[in-house]
Formats: sequence, C-alpha cells, structure tokens
Amino acid sequence: MMGRTHISGGLVAGLVAISMHVEKIPALAIVKTPTPIHFAILIAGCLIGALLIDSDTINSKAGRKLIFISYPLLILNKLLNLFRLKYMAKLAGHRGILHSGVPLAIAIVADSFYFGAIPMTLVTLTIQILAFFSVGLLIGMASHLFLDACTTEGIPLFAPFSLKRYSLFHIGTDSSAEVIVHVLLNVCAFVLFFKIMGVDLVSIIGTKLMALV
Repeated sequence: MMGRTHISGGLVAGLVAISMHVEKIPALAIVKTPTPIHFAILIAGCLIGALLIDSDTINSKAGRKLIFISYPLLILNKLLNLFRLKYMAKLAGHRGILHSGVPLAIAIVADSFYFGAIPMTLVTLTIQILAFFSVGLLIGMASHLFLDACTTEGIPLFAPFSLKRYSLFHIGTDSSAEVIVHVLLNVCAFVLFFKIMGVDLVSIIGTKLMALV
C-alpha cells in the first residue's frame, strides 16, 4: 500500500494499543506512571515503523530517505541476481526479508526481554523514551505488514524459510479500494483519539441520531 495509508495504519495501531493499555506489557512496565509525553513518543515510533519496512525499495518514501538501507539492498539484489542466486536476491528485494514476520517476531521478543530485564532502580528518562519508542516502532512495523498482507501482492510471512506470499484480501496498491481503506483508517484514528481523551463520539453521534428518529 501507499505511504499515506501506512501512516494512517500506524496511527490507528498506536491508538488501539494505547486504548488497550499497552503500558502494562513487560517492555513498558518499567514506567510506573506513563505521561502523555510517553504515549506521544510511542505514536511517533508507530508512524516511523509504519514506513520503515518499505526502506527495501528506493521507490518508496522511506527508501528515498533511508538510502543507507535501500541502496545497499538494491546493490545486493543486483549482485545476487548476477550470480543467479534468485532466492537470496528476492530476500534482498522489495517485499523480501523486511516484509517477513520472522524478523519482527524476533525483534518483539528481544525488545521485551531487554527492557523487561532492566531493574527499576536503573531506569532513566532515556531508557523510558527508548522503551516507548521501540515498542511504537514494532507496532508500526506490524501494522505495515498487516496492511501489505491485505494487498493482492501479499507478503512472504515466513521468509527466509519460505518465499510463499500470503494475502488476506486482494486490494490493489493505489487503487480505489485502498483509498477507501485510507479514509476508514483516518475515521478510526479520529474516533479512537477522542475515546482516549474520554469522549465517546460513537455514543454521542448515536444518541443524536436516535433523537432525530
């Protein structure tokens, strides 16, 4: 999907996580009383993570910004193709290893163990920021994989063990269907934000509509 859709998806994923009290997971339990700043850092991580996955191609927003990732992968892809190492070349290409759930799962486990093992007496403001940002980053990356898994192209969920692509739906990239998904995600983000702020827009709108009937 396009970058704008991934940004909206990352935002929704972050807001959902906050509404479900993500601060209670082991990696974030090191902060006894999270503040709005902590959650803002988490959301920032979500937005970056939602785009980071596409740094495996120079044709994406992330790829053009993170050339220290996209260009080495591009060169590696060309070299592997040159030596007819097709399987490895696909891993280094777009929707290759960076679009797999395997590295993400490893990163989630490592993140939980690392921050969860830090004694409370050693937790500094820097560690708190890193913990919330890293969790946000992983949430954003997960949202990216989910949205790409909803496209016709799908994702190689179990790479590097298998390059088989899995697709939940058949939404074309930059298609009318994706535009609808983008709009729905923005609406969800709007509603979730106000819900977290203590304003239930769904109930308010429902009550207003019932009054008109």
